[in-house]
Amino acid sequence: MISIRLHPAAQREICRAFEWYLQEAGSRIATGFLDDFEHTLTFLKHHPEIGEAGSSNTRRLIFQRYPYTVVYRLKGETLEIVAVAHHSQRPAYWVTRK
Repeated sequence: MISIRLHPAAQREICRAFEWYLQEAGSRIATGFLDDFEHTLTFLKHHPEIGEAGSSNTRRLIFQRYPYTVVYRLKGETLEIVAVAHHSQRPAYWVTRK
């Protein structure tokens, strides 16, 4: 079974996005963001190779309802979440993350 590990910087990105949605759009929208993230992770656990191939041996999958992309690497049976990138972010800003 595939396990999921979040890079500490990706964890911070999730928290910052949740807090932003909470302040700017309210709890329903903020919770929806987390639900969309969880849905994306569940989908990736069952279909880890579905994401579009990217740089630095990564793959990318776009959230269903929010303007974010999960950037991840497959390392054996581990799905490593490298970044949770907003679509307005500088492309590949996360490339140096190990």
